[in-house]
Amino acid sequence: MRSVRTGRSRWGRVLVGGAATVALALGLPVGPASAATNVTAFTIDARDGSWVGGGHSYNFTPGNATITASLDGDGIQISANNVDHTFTALIAPPTGESLAPGTYPAERFAGVSVARLDIFGDGAGCNASTGTLTILEVSLGVSDVNAFAATYTDQSCDGAPMFFGELRYNSTFDFRAASTSPESFDFGTQTVGTTSAPMTVTIANDGSQDVTFGSAGLSGSDPLAFAVGTDTCSGATVAATATCTIDVTFHPGSSGADVAQLDLPDDTARGARNVPLSGSGTFLTTKVTLKSSANIVVYGKSVSLTAHLRDYQDTTSKQLYIYATPYGGGTKLIKLGAVNGDGNLSVTFTPVKKTTFSAKFKADGLYGTATSAPKVVAVAVRISGKLTHFDSRSGKFRIYHFTSNCPKHHRGCPTYAVKVAPNHAGKQVTFVLQLYASGAWHTALTVRGRLGPKSTRVEIFIYRNASVVGLPTRVKVSFSGDPDHRGGTSPWSYFKVV
Repeated sequence: MRSVRTGRSRWGRVLVGGAATVALALGLPVGPASAATNVTAFTIDARDGSWVGGGHSYNFTPGNATITASLDGDGIQISANNVDHTFTALIAPPTGESLAPGTYPAERFAGVSVARLDIFGDGAGCNASTGTLTILEVSLGVSDVNAFAATYTDQSCDGAPMFFGELRYNSTFDFRAASTSPESFDFGTQTVGTTSAPMTVTIANDGSQDVTFGSAGLSGSDPLAFAVGTDTCSGATVAATATCTIDVTFHPGSSGADVAQLDLPDDTARGARNVPLSGSGTFLTTKVTLKSSANIVVYGKSVSLTAHLRDYQDTTSKQLYIYATPYGGGTKLIKLGAVNGDGNLSVTFTPVKKTTFSAKFKADGLYGTATSAPKVVAVAVRISGKLTHFDSRSGKFRIYHFTSNCPKHHRGCPTYAVKVAPNHAGKQVTFVLQLYASGAWHTALTVRGRLGPKSTRVEIFIYRNASVVGLPTRVKVSFSGDPDHRGGTSPWSYFKVV
């Protein structure tokens, strides 16, 4: 038989079945030894992000897994496995000592005054681990383990979040273990300012001893976005195999992701149930439309714009913003105000070039931001042309007297002056001259020329001989446009050479 170290004054020693059994007598939360027999369990209670356990609670008993214990050098090995999971715990005393009840700092490998605790499984293990191991009961045979009980806490694996648990094999010590279902809540999307239907978390006592719970609370980044409702767990003592429940609701105060954690203190090795909560707030949607009084205006003329807010009666803020973005320029706010009784906001604006308008409603805590489709209003140049240096008028005709100075010296000729606004100096304009003969107008001349510095040009029409005398003649000028302005054409100007 193996001897069991009992030199510490806090231990009592009794002989059971010819094996040495040492029981902890510290009043730890394990209940009286006489209340339990042949308790076997392997529990892992891992925080979210833990490398071993992966944030889950695994509570293995002979009812759901095969649990074995064997000697392993100067320590023991306990394993639990079923069709879904396999975990192993290696326990050994500090260097130079025997396995005995007590509380020890624990690492993956034993050392002076440091016990060994190496827990691994489901493809995960620790390169380095630290924590605390409390051995409650040890009874070892020559070639096997008669009884063992231990609690491990604050196990940190490679710096990841901690995991906790209980180890029992044919023990006289009960154990506490609890689990939550589901292990996390995602409420999905919820309209800002509204409350979701409650989701229920069920906490089960998976151990062999009563579990007592504290008061449920919320922590994390956004605890105010969640609320605890009906709660049968807080302050309750739940018997083994029994359950209690907590309802949680989600009520986002703004758009975007919210995360928090439901916390319920308990007297298990871990000390609490922690349920991650998440959800995403989304605004109610509204719509903004924008209409204009015209799609094209002549330079210098105004356009009327009317924006409409669809849900104006329900929005907290009834304000709209109307913006103008001229071609090649920056966006400018041209109107800000509350909509009228019909949900409209209007403004009159004089664009100087092609301009894109838009209207916007900014989120008010209930409805989200909404922007109208863009409204493009083109600006056509204002182009004017007039005959000058004429001798007289006759109805709509300007009269020029025939003179040989026109073909010879370019004096006394019909003269046509044009101006384009806004200034398009250097841009090309086109003159068209037509004669009326045989009952129809016929193009006699097309001339192109560039505007001067002041966006003007004077064109002199030189006739060659007297064959033009008496023929009705007309002239106009056109500008083909550019990216920021629509083109235009002047009215016909009529003249005769007599």
